[in-house]
Amino acid sequence: MINKIVIAIKINSLYNKIKGGEIMKRILWLSRHEPDEKQLEELEFKFGSVKIIRESNYYSDSSEVIDLMDKVDADELVVVLPIDYLSEIVDRGVQPLIAIMRRYYNSDDKAEFSHERFVRLRNMELENLIKN
Repeated sequence: MINKIVIAIKINSLYNKIKGGEIMKRILWLSRHEPDEKQLEELEFKFGSVKIIRESNYYSDSSEVIDLMDKVDADELVVVLPIDYLSEIVDRGVQPLIAIMRRYYNSDDKAEFSHERFVRLRNMELENLIKN
């Protein structure tokens, strides 16, 4: 009986991802900033139809991020997180997307940012310089 329930949940999850016969990519967006138009255009160019699930909470460790991905049934992850969290997430098999932004100054001499591209973080190796 439990196997039938799990299968029903997975089928229902897949059904919810389908939009007009096209599979919709569910992207978990972890940032305090909303995605801008250029970012959305790039994601749609890469993945087709997308649904952005935005969360801007603080996380106590990388496990919370992985659990949230499972909870919202995310296909992709776009993140702004501390480097140690990123390393742990990659170690657990997730390859998050990171937005590369260009900083410039407007006519009022205030810093603004413009989306350049996304990069996928495939591997990471951190080296401690000071031993505890």
